[in-house]
Amino acid sequence: MKILGFHTCEKTGGWSYVWENAPFLSGPTGPPDAKRWQWLTQGYYFWTDSDYFAHIWGTVGYKGEYSISRCNLDIPDELFLDIAGNVNSQLYFNELTKLYERRLRNAGKSEDPTIATTIAHYRLKEESSSGRGMFPFWAVKAQDTFHSERNDIAFTPKSKESTIVLTRQQVCLFEKAKKCIVDKVVVYPEEFSNRVEAVLNLRKVSSYDESTDGIIEIS
Repeated sequence: MKILGFHTCEKTGGWSYVWENAPFLSGPTGPPDAKRWQWLTQGYYFWTDSDYFAHIWGTVGYKGEYSISRCNLDIPDELFLDIAGNVNSQLYFNELTKLYERRLRNAGKSEDPTIATTIAHYRLKEESSSGRGMFPFWAVKAQDTFHSERNDIAFTPKSKESTIVLTRQQVCLFEKAKKCIVDKVVVYPEEFSNRVEAVLNLRKVSSYDESTDGIIEIS
């Protein structure tokens, strides 16, 4: 599965730090008394297809002090769980959620499963298993329906059914699958992008000044 992803991060450290180190692994997820739950558990997060939501997240989450890296991901189809756009994935995840809920009830727990807790449960079981378990995936794609503007639309003038025409879609690539990031480039802010482009152009030049030992400093 080939995916175009946009990773938003702080721009602290400058263009070279972002270029060399992005994307960044998210913080750990849970338990419920933790400061923060990650939507799809711990991993590298990407907004898919467009940088639209990457900019919104940078404005809200990083108060405008952000950078965006555009990344190409290549994930084996059988290791990609797409609960945003694949019906088979949705059906499978629904069954996992039901099974997890039964286990919670059998353990005398009353909380309802969530996306994050379900994934966290099966990831933990997978890590402790010696073979291929019920959650062999390297990445998960999901979406939500939150948006600051009403954007659902009816199918016909007489329809009760409607659809959401703009959803926030993200991919969480687990740490063990970082090799699926096949290339990346910093695209925002412009001054970061220009610096990276300058270095890439210099690398294309076949001859370097031997006195610099091939090292070019960009001030």
